Amino acid sequence: MSQKHPRKLDTSYILSKISDGYAYNKLIYDELGNPIDYEFIEVNSKFEEMFGLQKEAIIGNRASHYFSNIRDDDFDWIEYFGLIVSQGAERSIEQHFKPLNEWYQVTVFSTEGDYFVTLFSEIGKHYRATDQLREHSRILSHNVEPQLWVMIDVDTYGTVNEAHAEFIGLDQKDIEFHKMNHVLCDEMLEVFVEGNKKVFESGTQIETRNWLISAFEDIVYLSILRTPVLDTSGNVEHVLCSAVDITELKISEDLLKKSEGKYRNLLFHANDLLYSLDLSGIVIFASPAWTKLLGYEIANVIHRPLKDFVHTDDHCILLDHLDLDSMKCNEIKEFDIRFITTDGSIKWFNIKEKGVINEHGNLISITGVASEITKRVRIERELLDSKLKLNIAQNAARLGEWEYDPSTDELVWSRECAEIFGLNEKEFEGTFSDFIKRVHPDDRDTVIRHSRDLIDINKCYPLEYEHRIIRNCGETIWVREVANTFYDDKSKKLKTIGYIIDINEQKKLEIEFEIIEKKVNYMKKAPIGMFISKVDGEIIEVNDIFVQILGYEHDVLVGMNILDLLAPESLDKGRELIKGLETIKSHEDKLIFLDINGNMLYIHTSLVNVSDSHYLWLFIDYSKYKKYLTDLEGHKEEISTI
Repeated sequence: MSQKHPRKLDTSYILSKISDGYAYNKLIYDELGNPIDYEFIEVNSKFEEMFGLQKEAIIGNRASHYFSNIRDDDFDWIEYFGLIVSQGAERSIEQHFKPLNEWYQVTVFSTEGDYFVTLFSEIGKHYRATDQLREHSRILSHNVEPQLWVMIDVDTYGTVNEAHAEFIGLDQKDIEFHKMNHVLCDEMLEVFVEGNKKVFESGTQIETRNWLISAFEDIVYLSILRTPVLDTSGNVEHVLCSAVDITELKISEDLLKKSEGKYRNLLFHANDLLYSLDLSGIVIFASPAWTKLLGYEIANVIHRPLKDFVHTDDHCILLDHLDLDSMKCNEIKEFDIRFITTDGSIKWFNIKEKGVINEHGNLISITGVASEITKRVRIERELLDSKLKLNIAQNAARLGEWEYDPSTDELVWSRECAEIFGLNEKEFEGTFSDFIKRVHPDDRDTVIRHSRDLIDINKCYPLEYEHRIIRNCGETIWVREVANTFYDDKSKKLKTIGYIIDINEQKKLEIEFEIIEKKVNYMKKAPIGMFISKVDGEIIEVNDIFVQILGYEHDVLVGMNILDLLAPESLDKGRELIKGLETIKSHEDKLIFLDINGNMLYIHTSLVNVSDSHYLWLFIDYSKYKKYLTDLEGHKEEISTI
């Protein structure tokens, strides 16, 4: 039998099917043998599409002809290609290409002589998705560990965080940039893909809530928020996803609505303590979790006061929250207390309690859900410094750290803390009373009250409040305090750690905004024409009378400059007035304005500086209503009192 030779492969057809941008190139050297450029020998259609070039135009031409700033890139592409050719090597990198402002995964290998092949794969979408994920993570509350991930399309993962990987039960690398059907079980796949489709099709943010089983076989109720990120054409480029475990909230809501029904089985198998109390605090119902978590048989829990199972130091907290009047108002009480197990160990629980109201509107019992937080409390205490720093670092740059020992009244400041008070680090005397004397006199009672609450171990909650201090130079500034107290197991003492943040500039802006807001509210109700302008004469708000006098629409006037409304006869005077606004506290003048129809209006104006950069103008058309001239003095006095 004669052997047939295989048909020669059509390489152009193969190259057209490659998903990467392919280019076959020749390196070009200078007289000294240094690589200075490269020439295109062959490219595929994907390369043309990626770089916006036509094959017929670039073949035989140098790369620098099309990418003139390739030498300005922080990464020296030509030197890199020359290294590959000289070594006869093959390498793959992820690198930003400055001429096109895009990220690529680039595989380069030498063929023979001065020739080499490049394969470009676009990964910019993945890099942008990662940046979006980091930003999305930053703005989420530090008190919650949300699951975060990016969807490149309906069923393909982008970047994921550790929390989501842990929920699924895989490493991040085994999830990222993989199809969902290779990662998720069928039940979870159906839920996730269905939600993804809605966002990619609608281009709008969507929240879904679903019961799911984690890799640890925990039944959790997830709130999943999907936020689309659109490209310049308005198409969905990728979707940012976050999921928060709201199981406790769901169980609480269902328990308060129904004590029996379709959720009964779930509640009895929950990992939380579920209970009901009569109005005197006696347990009348307890779930099986009491045995699992605390070791008590249900028969030994029923008909006993709840406080019998609570740490004695927390009895006052329990009593404070057993407020029947607020229970009647349908309020949910939430607090943290310690329970004692049958072996004498201590476990922390977060409590949510709510009153049960009958059809007559009477309070008949109290239902509660207790979720164990022992691990969370331990971690929070061990990492308190880090968490506080993370929380504050997101809000301010100028901050100082302090630590207080209530047993010795010793207060230690960091160098940054002393600088906020205008002191050198060694100038501070180091006691609480020395700190209080630097607090503004009007704020001292507030600071002392907060400080007492802070070092009360029975309350022991994070504290955040604002007050004024007097710096060493006599300047008064606003600061924000953030602190918490905990029991240090090593020293067997209470320990308070806090941070002070300089928010003076922020406070100035808030005060200025309040002043302007009051002026705007008054202006809108005033019986004469008024408007507010910036120092350059730009109008930022007008009242209805001003609109009626000139005949323009409100939205047209806002954004115009005062000079745009003046008649030619008053332009020079107007320019001089605007030029000197920064030095004017108040001013009166007569100017000629033009209404929407070009009619001249003889206007008496009176302006008042209401903030560093904003001015309130009174506007009276005395060409038609001379009686307003006598009203002007009265309104001026009223304005000055705001």
